[in-house]
Amino acid sequence: MYGAKSYATILKRIFEQYNILPDVLQKFEKEDYPIVALSCQFFMSLFTNCLPEHASLQVLDLFFLEGLQSNKVIFDVTLAYLGLLEQQIVSAENFQEVFSPKNKIFDDLTSFMMEIKSTRQNLKQAHIDFYRPVCHKQVLDDL
Repeated sequence: MYGAKSYATILKRIFEQYNILPDVLQKFEKEDYPIVALSCQFFMSLFTNCLPEHASLQVLDLFFLEGLQSNKVIFDVTLAYLGLLEQQIVSAENFQEVFSPKNKIFDDLTSFMMEIKSTRQNLKQAHIDFYRPVCHKQVLDDL
């Protein structure tokens, strides 16, 4: 689980450094809901536990299209997923309902795929690569 935790730590740094979805991050911190634990769940399941089947298949297809060696797509999907759910997250009293595959927001797959496309244009591989060595070391030091 070292790799998933390392990627989750990179994601948290990207959130903080580039002020991405600050209300979501603030809500998670207020509720003591660690973004690292949540994103590890996403990464370990490749989103199959939080998206309806038709959306999960689209996400898995992205991984195959990008090539399994590309790690950027996992960040793109995570940011798009949380971005699409931002209003629900900020107002949520129960995160399980928000992160459920039964969430109606994913009935319209087009908006989710457009959000991924937008994220892909904004997040650069250089952002991820910049934090990789620091976050890997942090995770190793925490073992």
